[in-house]
Amino acid sequence: MDEICVLAPATVSNVVCGFDCLGFALNEPFDEVHVRKIPEREIRIVNRDEFELPSDPTKNVAGVALQAMLDAVGADFGFGIEMTKYIKPGSGIGSSAASSCGAVAAANRLLEDRFSKHELVEFAMEGEKLASGAKHADNVAPCIFGGFVLIRSVDPLDVVPLGFPPLFVTIIHPQIQIKTADARAILPKDVALSTAVQQWSNLGAFVAALPEGVSTIIGERGVRVSGGQRQRLGIARALYRQAPILVLDEATSALDEATEAELIDSLGRYCGDRTMIVVSHRPTTLALCGRVVVLEQGRII
Repeated sequence: MDEICVLAPATVSNVVCGFDCLGFALNEPFDEVHVRKIPEREIRIVNRDEFELPSDPTKNVAGVALQAMLDAVGADFGFGIEMTKYIKPGSGIGSSAASSCGAVAAANRLLEDRFSKHELVEFAMEGEKLASGAKHADNVAPCIFGGFVLIRSVDPLDVVPLGFPPLFVTIIHPQIQIKTADARAILPKDVALSTAVQQWSNLGAFVAALPEGVSTIIGERGVRVSGGQRQRLGIARALYRQAPILVLDEATSALDEATEAELIDSLGRYCGDRTMIVVSHRPTTLALCGRVVVLEQGRII
């Protein structure tokens, strides 16, 4: 066999508090990757979509991943790739991982399955390093293994496939494109232990509050989430955009006092120097504000 086509699935990484260590694969969308062996010792890439990704193998995640595989083989041949991407780059569901994994998985079949799944993940991580500036496996590991996986370590690589119930997943993200490298650049390098403990506790409380735990289905357009959960999703979406001005119009009206206090505290820490305009009937919500303007019967008092 000298040519093969594989479908590489989208993936979800950083699941809940599992930053860089917990991810799962989706049934769709997927990228279509055709790989063939060629006699020349090189990698040729042809992109069959509108995303204008580089065809230079040193600047393409699939090319970098395949080159790592060829180096490990010591091959006197090369590979030609034709890629049709249905996972939009920058969409947050493992577009670069699908490219890398599809290429190495296809090439491995042409090499009669010479490499293990763990080794394929190692090759694919070279593509992730090109895309994001860091080797991480919580997209490429589920793309190769399928299902839910836990990455206990990247160096040395330690991937643990996890059992899970049947899941129906709705992906919620803003209609914007953000490069992984840019998103990772704004992350804090260190997190206080007290903050980490608080987040772990919040996660446990959130999962316990869901009617069906982690298997809860939120429904079309979030019809089955509460008003408070809907408000928190809206705020998270606004923060994700990194907009210089954030307008909150009765943004906490459906939250209880304890949840509102936690949200206000988080906004104060995450918003930094951004300008926030807050409209609220709750004095507690205005704790964020450096200046308060009171309106009564349409006039400032």
